[in-house]
Amino acid sequence: MTQPMRKLTVAALLAFAPLVLGGCKGFSQIRELRPDGLATPFSDLIPITGEVIDGSRRTAIDVENLNGSVTILVSDRYEQAMVYGRAHWRGGYSDDEWEEIRNEDWVVADHVIEGDNAVLRVLSQATPDASKPVATELKILMPSCDGVFVRNAGGYVTVVGAGGAHTISSGFEIGTGGHIEVRTSRAIKDPINLRTSEGDVNLVLAPNSGGTIIVQSDDGRVGFGSKYGRATQVRVEVGQWSGVWNGQTNPIELRTLKGSSRMRVEEKPEMFSTGRHW
Repeated sequence: MTQPMRKLTVAALLAFAPLVLGGCKGFSQIRELRPDGLATPFSDLIPITGEVIDGSRRTAIDVENLNGSVTILVSDRYEQAMVYGRAHWRGGYSDDEWEEIRNEDWVVADHVIEGDNAVLRVLSQATPDASKPVATELKILMPSCDGVFVRNAGGYVTVVGAGGAHTISSGFEIGTGGHIEVRTSRAIKDPINLRTSEGDVNLVLAPNSGGTIIVQSDDGRVGFGSKYGRATQVRVEVGQWSGVWNGQTNPIELRTLKGSSRMRVEEKPEMFSTGRHW
């Protein structure tokens, strides 16, 4: 899978609509987002332009959220991809102000097929420097996923069940960093790069994976834990653990500037709890 392109081509206004999810376990009725800020538990269903993503084609995901959080859940129990967005803000918006926000392509989602590659691109344009800062919670459900690229600030990033290369960056030049957690049962033999300017980084893989690992923290704890496979060329320094696990050469790099950075190997990684409750 080649690296997804970074530019969204969708310019059309996207409508927001409620949906009753019949084919998705664990979800009930989703209603429209109301203009009452943190008081609402509801999310908007974001339409995806392009072909339906049903797991029949290898598909990567490319997400940019300038202020908020991102959750990506991958499971074959989802019949097709779905994207949800929920807004938070400090200070109240009037009904007219909220309608104006909704009419500015707040979140867009586009399924683009380029040759043998397919990419779901999701962009939230809510920014922390608006007159009334809006933060966006994105939740993306995928029937399958073969590559993840996320650029985020102002909240956490959680990815569960994806395969392929993972590149996730939180904070740095675009805002405040947040916690990153990746858990997958897929065999990982691809590059993984997880980095945040502030927050913990947790990676949980299955025994059938491997890689050349660097776990770093500029101000916090680092660690690697596994009773599966073999770790060689292990080197432990202040703020860094490095080694080769299962003889694989694909780079696995975890880094936080402020927080703990840990990698674990578990028999059922997607069911494993790191103890971090966001």
